[in-house]
Amino acid sequence: MNIYVTSAIAGLKEKLNGYVALLNYRYTNLCVKAELGALLPVTVIADKEYNLEDVAVVFTPTEYQFDIHPKLRDYLQPIIDGIFDVHPEFKLEIQQVEKSDDQRDKHLLYTMPEVDNDRHDLLENLTKVFYEECDADIDKELALHTGGLPELAGKMSVEDIDEIKDELFNIRDEYHDKTKELKLTGDSAVIIEGIHALNPIFNDGVSGNKVVKIYVSVKQGIKDNEDYVLTNRDIRLIRRLIRDSRFRKTDPEYMLSMWDTVVDGEMKYIRPFRYTSDFTINSIHIYEPCVMKETALPLLKKIGDNHEEYANVQRLISSLSRFETIDKGYVPDDSLIREFIGGGCYHY
Repeated sequence: MNIYVTSAIAGLKEKLNGYVALLNYRYTNLCVKAELGALLPVTVIADKEYNLEDVAVVFTPTEYQFDIHPKLRDYLQPIIDGIFDVHPEFKLEIQQVEKSDDQRDKHLLYTMPEVDNDRHDLLENLTKVFYEECDADIDKELALHTGGLPELAGKMSVEDIDEIKDELFNIRDEYHDKTKELKLTGDSAVIIEGIHALNPIFNDGVSGNKVVKIYVSVKQGIKDNEDYVLTNRDIRLIRRLIRDSRFRKTDPEYMLSMWDTVVDGEMKYIRPFRYTSDFTINSIHIYEPCVMKETALPLLKKIGDNHEEYANVQRLISSLSRFETIDKGYVPDDSLIREFIGGGCYHY
C-alpha cells in the first residue's frame, strides 16, 4: 500500500476513534454515578483559567458523590461557579475540616441527583441522541474518504485502489455495531490498553478489588547539567516517529502534522485519570536516544523547511546528534523499547 493510501487510512481511523471517544465521554458526562470524566469540561476562572485538577483534589467517597478539596481557599467560589456552569443538577453541600491552627478549610461535597422516572426517560433519550449523532458522524467521515478516492487515484495503482476499498469496507464494519462478547473463566484476566484505558467507564460495575490500573509513561527528560537535551515529550515524539514509520508506514511529515492532535488527546483522555492508577511506571530508558538516533535522524531530515514543525525538527536533530550510537542488538528482545524499534519477542 503506498504512502497516500496509508496516510488516508491513518487519518480516517484517527477521526473515527475521536468520534467513539467523544461518545463515551458524553455517556460519562450524563452522570448517573460520580464518574471523573464528568468533571472534564469544568473550567475554573480564578486569577487565570484552570482545569479543575489544577486547583483541587477530587475524591469519590461513594459511587454517587464527588468530594472536592480546593488547593487554595481563594479557589473555592470559582470551583463552585465552574461546576455549576457544567452540572447545575449536582446537589452541593459545603463542608468544613478542622485544622490544628483553629482554622477551618472548606471542601465541596457533590451528590448526583436521584434517577426518578423523568430523569430516567431524559437520560435514555439523550443516550439515543448521542449514539445517533456518533453514527452519523462516522458515516459522514467514511463518505468523505470514499469520495476522495478519485483525487488519489492518479497516484495509485489498480491494486492500491482495490486495497483501499477493501480497507474502507473493513473499517465500516469495525465501527458499526460490531461487538465481541468475552467470558472469563478461572483465573483469566482482561487487559485494556490504550489512551482511554484509565477512564472509569471501562470498569464501571466491576468490583474495585478486581481492577488494577497501571499508568505507563515517560516521566522525565534527559539533562546536561541543568539544561534539557531532550524533554519527556521529545522522547515520546521520537518513539512515535520511529514506530509509525516502521509499523504503520506513516510518512514523517504526516506524523508530525498529527502530533499536536495526539498530545491534545492525551491531555483530554489520559491526564485527568492518571491519578486514579494503582501503579505508575516511568518507561524511560536513559540509553534509548543512543539506540534510536540512527533510525530517527534520517526520518527527521526528510522534513522540509516549509513544514510547520521544521524549527522543532532541527532542534531534535541537533539534540540527537549529541548522543553516542549504541547498536540495537544490545537491547533485550523483551524490552519495551522493542515496541518502537522492532525485533521484540512479543506478537500482537
